[in-house]
Amino acid sequence: MDATFSLTRLSEDLSSLVEDGDFEGAEEFLSGCLGQHPAMSAYLHFQLGRLYHRWNKLSSAVQHLNYAVDAAVGNELFLVQVLDELNSVKKVQRVQRP
Repeated sequence: MDATFSLTRLSEDLSSLVEDGDFEGAEEFLSGCLGQHPAMSAYLHFQLGRLYHRWNKLSSAVQHLNYAVDAAVGNELFLVQVLDELNSVKKVQRVQRP
């Protein structure tokens, strides 16, 4: 099985869980993938950050998006996506703080 297929399958499985509102299942799935696919850590941390953003667990979102930033060195296009998501989370944090 090639890496592209694996990434496609991972994305499909994750989308299915999130669309069903199973955030706990999506979190468990991504956490398991992190242990099994360390070479994909930037992408997996990005997806965890996006999941936590949607789930309104903003501190966790920021933490994982920062991990993705660190792991995305050398991939400028991906880094732009991660930073865009990180900025979005931080805007929500500012609005939610009393």
